[in-house]
Amino acid sequence: NTGSCSWVVTGTQPAAPTGLACYQTANFNTTSCSWVVTGSQPTAPTGLACYQTAIWNSLSCEYSIIGSQPNAPTGLACYQTAIWNGTTCSYTVVGSQPNPPSGLACYQIATWNPTSCSYVITGTQPPVPSIIGSITGTASVCANTTQTYSIAAASGATSYVWTAPTNATIASGQGTTSVTVTFSGTFASGNLSVTATGCGGTSAATTLAITKTAAPTTPAAISGSASVCASTTLTYSIAAVTGATSYTWTAPTNATIASGQGTTSVTVTFASAFTTGSLTVKAVGCGGTSAARSLTITKTAAPTTPAAISGTATVCPSTTVTYSIAAVTGATSYTWTAPANATIATGQGTTSVTVTYASTFASGNLTVTATGCGGTSTARTLAITKSAAPATPGTISGSASICSTTATYSVTAVSGATSYTWTAPANATITAGQGTNSVTVTFATAFTNGSLTVTATNCGGTSTARTLAITKSAAPATPGTISGPVAGLCKQTAVTYSIAAVTGATSYTWNVPSGAVITSGQGTTSIVVNFNNASLSTSNTLSVIASNACSSSAARTLTFNGLPSTPTTITGNATPCKNTVVTYTVTAVYGASGYTWTVPTGCTIQSGQGTATLTVKTGTTSGSITVAANSQCGSSSAYSKSITISATCNTRDGVASTNLMDIRFYPNPVSDNLNIAYTSLSSGDVTIRMYDATGRLVLAEQTQSTEGDNQITLNVGNILPVGLYIVEVQQAEQVEKSRVVIAK
Repeated sequence: NTGSCSWVVTGTQPAAPTGLACYQTANFNTTSCSWVVTGSQPTAPTGLACYQTAIWNSLSCEYSIIGSQPNAPTGLACYQTAIWNGTTCSYTVVGSQPNPPSGLACYQIATWNPTSCSYVITGTQPPVPSIIGSITGTASVCANTTQTYSIAAASGATSYVWTAPTNATIASGQGTTSVTVTFSGTFASGNLSVTATGCGGTSAATTLAITKTAAPTTPAAISGSASVCASTTLTYSIAAVTGATSYTWTAPTNATIASGQGTTSVTVTFASAFTTGSLTVKAVGCGGTSAARSLTITKTAAPTTPAAISGTATVCPSTTVTYSIAAVTGATSYTWTAPANATIATGQGTTSVTVTYASTFASGNLTVTATGCGGTSTARTLAITKSAAPATPGTISGSASICSTTATYSVTAVSGATSYTWTAPANATITAGQGTNSVTVTFATAFTNGSLTVTATNCGGTSTARTLAITKSAAPATPGTISGPVAGLCKQTAVTYSIAAVTGATSYTWNVPSGAVITSGQGTTSIVVNFNNASLSTSNTLSVIASNACSSSAARTLTFNGLPSTPTTITGNATPCKNTVVTYTVTAVYGASGYTWTVPTGCTIQSGQGTATLTVKTGTTSGSITVAANSQCGSSSAYSKSITISATCNTRDGVASTNLMDIRFYPNPVSDNLNIAYTSLSSGDVTIRMYDATGRLVLAEQTQSTEGDNQITLNVGNILPVGLYIVEVQQAEQVEKSRVVIAK
């Protein structure tokens, strides 16, 4: 210090350091004038377990050991154990699941059971496999080939054992459902078999019999021409032969197989020197070679003579005509030769030519030959002549009696005619068709009559004329008698009336009464009429007139009655016996719907009133039977027949006699009771006697009868034997006999 001129000592010892660890000490070093910190942290303890950790505790200034051994693992399988590993500081799990039991059947399954810590064996034996269906594959094979065969999978099968036939081997697929089998060159025949193996066992064998394929059959017929031209090439073929793999063709002499050898179709070239020979073919297959099929082939002959030449044989000069023939088999061209003064215009060499005839042509032959590879045919000839004038036309068709202003006339076409010339009569003109075979002629008002003529013309001239005389028509005549019913027409339908056709008439007009209807035929000679709505009296008129284009005739009439006609005949006995049944019949009356009969006093109508047949039982009084015909509109007058009743006769079986008893025996033959019915004219005794075939009296009975109808019953069947008997009935002087047969 300059003031005190002395050193002033200043400074203080630094403070000891703070924040020292518990194991540190600070000592002041005067040399270094600093605090020296000494002491080090104790070394961590050793020999700790793997799961222990030593952690320094600065408060207690020592190590704290933490950590405990982990718990053993849980959830171990029944066969596992946990062992502590101090090296790895972890548990080692030891023990493994036992292996499944061995020697189980194929259908058994071992399933681990953790509860029992063991395997549970389950499963039942399945059925033996069964092959369903047959082996699929060809049963006929070629040697040195490989074929595939198969079966449907068998239920439960796990493998298949195939066994090949002798001289064949399973090439691939053994153990499966499909195999390939190789057949050696020495294979002949044998069985291919297969079994199916599964857990249930081995099936029965399924077998397929296999044979070596036979040689192909002989080929079918060879298709192709059997007639050929030399220096040509033709195709021949056969249908494919089953099992054939190639075909061997052999050509005839002077011919060669041009292409197709080995196939079903070849082309054959025939040399110019070829005449005839056989083409053969064999089918070749794995089984061998077939027999040969042959086709005999010959050289084509010259064509045949052409058929008839078609075309006109009569021609006009300065014309061209076409001629033709049918094609000739084998012909390739045709040579035509025209007659003198004619030339072939077109078509030479073909089947059809045109020939031009010069103006100077008169007649000659047209010829044709056919040429083919075999030569030329003989000639076909057609003689041709110049046309003559046409023939006279045929009859002129058309009306020869006219009243209209125009009419058409014609003739049939004339052979060879090219035109027609018509000439009309006076006061008529050809208005259409001149030059043809049909014309229209117009007739003037002044026309009365005249001739229409026609000629035919062609290059040969004109024909003679054909003539038709024509006159102007008059009105038709009055129609003839009308045919048809004249009575009983009330309410009738479909009634026909007719007349004969009237010359010159073209139509007919019919008139019928009011309410009647013509249902068909108006305008013709016959009509059908319905009268069902007509009010017809006893006198009605139907009429008809005939007409043509010129005029109409007077009317023809027919008067008819709506009521039925009076009956004309009663058929029946005019002298019947009294008290007998008689039948009377009236002839049917047109339009009648019924009949009203009357009979004499004392007669009785048994049946048939209202009909055409009446059954009457006579009395004792003569008189008249009458009958009238009825319709819806009324009745006819009555027809009468007189009858005279005979009091001294009777009838039996249709034969008149003086017996008045009218005896009837029934049944006849009889087996038990015989009924005898008779009519007595008065009361009194009646005696019945029966005689056998020898005339011997075998039965007699007497009874009383009353006037009128009587009946007696005799039990003859129980008292008389089978046979023929005469029965006699007697009343006073009246006796009647009859034959009776007893049959049992």
